[in-house]
Amino acid sequence: MRASEVLSPDEVYLASMVIGLFNFYNTFVDLTGVDELTVQGYEASGVRLSTVGYAPPAPPPIEG
Repeated sequence: MRASEVLSPDEVYLASMVIGLFNFYNTFVDLTGVDELTVQGYEASGVRLSTVGYAPPAPPPIEG
């Protein structure tokens, strides 16, 4: 079965963009020597993503 048989053209396009983005990420990591997360790092990341998602942490309140 081909993707084009079950996906709309927009869905094929978006899937291709996601694949391309992950290819970029992997190439960037390989070329720059970024260290892979430890098992504990992956677990902590999973907990954070499951509780707050991808949103960045809230900035601290401005005092004064």
